Amino acid sequence: METIGAIATPAGAGGVGIVRVSGENAQEIFNRFFHTEYAEIEEKHAYFGKVTDREGNALDSGIGLFFKGPRSYTGEDIVEFQIHGAPIILKRLLQEILQSGLARLAEPGEFTRRAFLNGKLSLTETERLNLLLQAETELQLRVARELEKGRMARRVREIRERLLSLGSRVEASIEYPEDDETGSALNSIQEDASSLVNEMKRLSVTYDRVIHWVEGIRVVIVGAPNSGKSSLLNAIVGYQRAIVTATPGTTRDTVEVTTDIEGLRCTFVDTAGFREPGDEVEAAGISRARDQLELADVVILVWDAENVSESRDIERQIPASTFVIKIQSKADLLNEIPPGFVAVSAKTGLGIGEVLKMVWTLFDNVDLEHVFLFTERQKRAVESATSELERVLSFLRDDRTVEMAAAHLGIACWHLETIIGVVTTDEILDGIFSNFCLGK
Repeated sequence: METIGAIATPAGAGGVGIVRVSGENAQEIFNRFFHTEYAEIEEKHAYFGKVTDREGNALDSGIGLFFKGPRSYTGEDIVEFQIHGAPIILKRLLQEILQSGLARLAEPGEFTRRAFLNGKLSLTETERLNLLLQAETELQLRVARELEKGRMARRVREIRERLLSLGSRVEASIEYPEDDETGSALNSIQEDASSLVNEMKRLSVTYDRVIHWVEGIRVVIVGAPNSGKSSLLNAIVGYQRAIVTATPGTTRDTVEVTTDIEGLRCTFVDTAGFREPGDEVEAAGISRARDQLELADVVILVWDAENVSESRDIERQIPASTFVIKIQSKADLLNEIPPGFVAVSAKTGLGIGEVLKMVWTLFDNVDLEHVFLFTERQKRAVESATSELERVLSFLRDDRTVEMAAAHLGIACWHLETIIGVVTTDEILDGIFSNFCLGK
C-alpha cells in the first residue's frame, strides 16, 4: 500500500505537535527529513534532532521515532516527528513530505484502518477506539473503558459458533434423514434456534439503553411565547445564551447549548413560542420548533398559567413516546403550583436542580456489567441475523424446506461476522473510519 502521512495532533497551537507517516517509505522519509548525531537509528528509540525541508534547511528541532513493522500500530513501518505545535511548522513539514512524492495525505482513520487490515486491531476495537477519541463526558469514557474488556465481541463470537453448530446439525439431518426417523433431531434444533432468537433480541435492545450515554440526549424546551423558555435555558447553562425580552416572539429560531449532567451529554434546545405567527420569519421558527419535537429525547413543557389553552394545545403536539417534564415557570410570582408540575424560577434558581435531576434519572439505568452493543451498525447486524434465524425456524417446521434453513443460517452467521470483522465490505469500513480524524 502507498505510504501515508498526516498531522496526528488536534488543530490549533500547542506545546507539541506530531506528524505521523506509515508505509514502506517511512524509513526513507525519516532519514531525509530528520537529522541527528546518531549514526544508526534503532526502532522504538526516541532521538533528538533537527527537522528539515527537502533541501536540508532547518524547520524545527524535536524528537524523531521509528517503529519497524509489523511491531507498530499499523503493522507497517511508522515514523513520528514530535516537534513544536505551531500550526505553520506542522503544515510545512507535512507539505514537504507530501511534495517529495514519498507519501500521500492520509484519509480520515486510514492509520487505524491499516491496523485493522493488518490484524493489529479487531473491528470492534476500532469502534471502541473511535468512541474513546471522541469522549467528552465521564459517561462516554466509562463506556469506552468497559468495552476495552472485549466482552461484546466474545459474546458475538459465541453466538456465531452456536449458529455454525446449528448449521452442521441441519446439514446432517439433510444428508442422513434415516438417522432421525422420529424427528427428535430437528425438534432439538428448533428448540436451540428459538433460544438463540430470544438471546439475540435481548442483545439487540442493549443498544437502546446505552446509546444515550454514548451519543448524548436532546432536551427540547417548548411553550407559549413569553412563558420563560429562554430564561430557563439561560438558568440551566449558567449564562446568557438566549435573548430574553418582554416582547412575545423574541426567539425566532432554535437556540442550542450542549452541556453535561452527571456526565450525560445533553443538548438543550430553546424554541420559538407556539402561537399564530406574526410574519414569515416567525412562522418558520415555529415550524422548526415543531420539527424539534420529533427529534427530542425529552421535552420540557413550560406551562403558562395565563395561557392554559395554548399550553394544552402544545402538549397535544408532543409525540406520545417522548418523555415530558412539565414545569410551572415564574414560580416566585405564583401562590399555587398545579399538581404534577415542577415549580421553577429562572430568577431565583428555584427548581432548576430538580429539573436536571429528573432528566438524569430518565437515563441513569444503564448496566455496564452486562454485554451491550454500542453502535447502530452492530444493532442492525444483530437484528438482521435475528430475522434470518426466525426464517430458519419457519423452514424447519416443514420437511420440504429444511434445505432453505441451512442457507439462512449461513446468512445469519454472515451478519454477525460483519460485527467482529470476520467478513467486511468497503461500505462497512468506510462508514466506520470516516468518523476518525486524519492522523488516527
